[in-house]
Amino acid sequence: MKNIVLVYHHVAEYSGDDPFKDLYVSPRRFERQLLNLVSTGYKPLPLDRMIEAISSRSEMPGKTFCVTFDDACADFIENALPLLEKHGIPATVFVPTGFIGDRNRWDAGSAAKLSKIMSESELRAAQAGNVTLGSHTHNHVHMVKQSAQTVKADLELSFRCLRDIYGVPAPALAFPFGACNSAAVEMAEAAGFRGLCTLHRGVNTLKTPLSALRRYKMTDSGKSQYGTHLLRLFDAYRRLRSGMRRSSDK
Repeated sequence: MKNIVLVYHHVAEYSGDDPFKDLYVSPRRFERQLLNLVSTGYKPLPLDRMIEAISSRSEMPGKTFCVTFDDACADFIENALPLLEKHGIPATVFVPTGFIGDRNRWDAGSAAKLSKIMSESELRAAQAGNVTLGSHTHNHVHMVKQSAQTVKADLELSFRCLRDIYGVPAPALAFPFGACNSAAVEMAEAAGFRGLCTLHRGVNTLKTPLSALRRYKMTDSGKSQYGTHLLRLFDAYRRLRSGMRRSSDK
């Protein structure tokens, strides 16, 4: 199995009023990135199926990719979901469950723009559209800077919210800011999360630890399309190695 996981935040045109430009991907670029992967031979796969394959060591033939979204930004409903449905591509949205229907107030006091987070009805609409919900913790906590007691309570609250309100029995978790350590991993697993997503780039295989799933952060810059560029290079390398092996066997 060879799997790549993409991570997005905003799928929207960048208006210039947010210093974090790299969190925005235009709808046109977003669609192009997805189609580039499909044209390279990668098939879309729900994240939970990839997690199950690793957990059970069940080989899945071919090349696959998963699409994930951190923060549950409200522009997902208007801009991303229609394109995902158009092309039959599943996705996972990682929700900071303490801010549903609110704004990204964890950024209050910084220069970041305060953007709308999906409401409960929007999250349910997304679930009806082949979208799985996962956790981005409850309060979007930095899991290394906060106390163990704070992190543990936050994880347990987010897990219960997704299980009891949205019917997700064993959600995946994406670490806010990509920050984690061994203590955070242990607490996340103890809370019941299945599949922990980082911001470390790389391809996932059956040997990838479920506590350290790799993801590529996608941006709107043509110079930063890690997923498609690296996969093309990786495929070219595999073809070269395969050709060399065939030659040596003759």
